[in-house]
Amino acid sequence: MKNEILRLAYLGKAGNQSMRCNISFSLYQGEALSIITEDLETKLILLDVLQGKVRPDQGAIYIHDKFCSLKTPEDAKKHGIYYVSDAQLIFSMNVAHNLFMTHKRFYNRFTILNNRSIHNAAAELLSEFSLNYVKTTTSVGSLSPVTRCLISILRAVSLQAKIIVLDNTCYHLYQQDDLESIQHVVTALKEKGISVIWFADKWANIFENFDSFAVIQDGAVTQISSVIPESFLHPNSVFRSRRTIQNPSTASVIFKCHNYIYKDYNQNKQSFEFSLHEHEILGICDKHNILNPLLLSIAQGKHIQNNPFFLNEMPYTDYMCGTVAFIYAYGYVNARVFLHMNLYDNITLLINNPIYNRVGFMNKRIRNHIATNALRSLHAEHLIEAYGNRPNLLGINAQDQLIIETAKWLCLKPKIFIFINPYETCENFPEYQLKYLLDILANLGISILILSSSKENLTKLCTRIITFP
Repeated sequence: MKNEILRLAYLGKAGNQSMRCNISFSLYQGEALSIITEDLETKLILLDVLQGKVRPDQGAIYIHDKFCSLKTPEDAKKHGIYYVSDAQLIFSMNVAHNLFMTHKRFYNRFTILNNRSIHNAAAELLSEFSLNYVKTTTSVGSLSPVTRCLISILRAVSLQAKIIVLDNTCYHLYQQDDLESIQHVVTALKEKGISVIWFADKWANIFENFDSFAVIQDGAVTQISSVIPESFLHPNSVFRSRRTIQNPSTASVIFKCHNYIYKDYNQNKQSFEFSLHEHEILGICDKHNILNPLLLSIAQGKHIQNNPFFLNEMPYTDYMCGTVAFIYAYGYVNARVFLHMNLYDNITLLINNPIYNRVGFMNKRIRNHIATNALRSLHAEHLIEAYGNRPNLLGINAQDQLIIETAKWLCLKPKIFIFINPYETCENFPEYQLKYLLDILANLGISILILSSSKENLTKLCTRIITFP
């Protein structure tokens, strides 16, 4: 007989004078439950509720069939609910210390750490989950993102977690070995009686060894199944990842850099090439800031001698700028939009026809229609409610400015978006929102190129990564 460990009953959070969601499902001991949803706001509400960060406005939480109120993150952990993220690890510390540093049993009465014991315990735990290839003395920062995720899970196990909550948005980057490692750890957790809740927004084979699959749409659980729902496997399913390209070489090349000649730090001539395929998110790691100035130059319409860029096999010129959208930080002092202009004028700034007639008079109805459609494409209708009736954008935050800038480029119907140093460009922009924005653009059929000096950041965002020499 199954032992129900957690039950959410009609859980909801109010928003805009109505209930944002109405969620009900059960989790059993030793069960792995995959919750698949593209409803980002509902997912974030559930994550916050399970962590004890916010309290629901309706419904109830039951743990072992007893009503429970999770008022703080400490409350959640007391009940054995642990949200797992590699951000909880200290990258400069080794694996053993990350796993057991907070455990009092490894300190004597003079608070001196027994280093040998802590490494032995870590080695035993790693072996238990078949992670023997990870050395206890290895710095966590040197591990791959997947291995760090697994170490985070083991840390929760060491803290006596009964329910492990994972929000994984990068599974489409994993190789087959990564998938097998994660599935093996999930199986080991189930055997120990530890339950797993895995949030995701797309289908992937990593879910094959989960016990249950729940679908959340429009703020409610619409399906719970013990087998993978057929809708996940349908080629037109909204849950199927359009960002995943199994073999990029089979897709058409839409933008490329051919034989770019540059000098390295020893003043030796080197060449570099890359190709951006249709429907992919390509990351280029430019640690030494060599390619960055070149892309900035074409973004600003400057003439480049021996221009190495080609768009659809044609040499790239500034006349093609509408086909390629550039989002970059340089040149923006305080604002990415014109604060004294209204929302609709900001979004339609780059287009002329059909907004203006031959005499130069504006058709505001057409202007508003084009701007509204651009925002709807980005699921950003809330900006219309917030700023649609205002004469200016004074006081607008950085996140909304980036959405408006993106909508401005969408009016030109670009085929490519190029983000140059997005973590500087999108300052104070939450990472999950940046991922969400990229997903929306990819689902619109737009190819994306991201240039950054951080390979770790690119790993979180891209389907393929190239390291610039």
